[in-house]
Amino acid sequence: MKKNIFKPRLKFLANSKIILLNKQKIFSLRKKKWKRYVNYIQRLNEKKKKNCYYKFYDQRSYNISRFLNRFDNSFKHNLLLKRRFKLLYGKLGVSYVKKLIKKSFLKSKSGFEVSQRNHFMCSLESRVDIILLKSYFAINIRSARQLISHGNVKVNGKTVKSNSLILKCGDKITIDQSAYPLLEYRLASNKMWVLPPKHLQVNYKIFQILVLFNPINTNLSNNFNNKLNFDNLFHL
Repeated sequence: MKKNIFKPRLKFLANSKIILLNKQKIFSLRKKKWKRYVNYIQRLNEKKKKNCYYKFYDQRSYNISRFLNRFDNSFKHNLLLKRRFKLLYGKLGVSYVKKLIKKSFLKSKSGFEVSQRNHFMCSLESRVDIILLKSYFAINIRSARQLISHGNVKVNGKTVKSNSLILKCGDKITIDQSAYPLLEYRLASNKMWVLPPKHLQVNYKIFQILVLFNPINTNLSNNFNNKLNFDNLFHL
């Protein structure tokens, strides 16, 4: 048994005055009985275009800004700022970042002529995972943390398991010999010339890193490929 389903056909609407919304379906009809009607619709469209019935408005031609609500624009900038920070330093907890900001604020108020931004950057740049990343022992922050979690990183002869360990002047990082082939492959496949920061002394033959001095004395703003607005970051 064939089911009698109601299917409205276009030929009943051909002679009527109903405006069809989807005219592309009519243009796709190839039978001879529809040829006259398809030509009629095509001629109508050409006449309307010639007589300028279709008016195209360009939004950028006016002096009025497209973003009348400034909240949308600020939301976009804040989102990009969070993504850049996450790309450089990995996924850090909000409470941990707040603690670092408070410590940097107290240090800047303690009498030294160093800004809060420099203290905050120094505390981030002296982390173990960031030092491994900046010395090109790891491709990204995830691989640096994987080296630490597998027990391949030692600081002053002791294995380190925490990524957030902040190193001081004179600390030495050594890598286990089982991870040497992986580091050699990463350095060989690196297309850019290795340029570690000035406050680190890196030996690529023995795979050792020595912290020479506090990174607060160097210009850390040159190390950022993507510029970060730290004032907005502190506000967030």
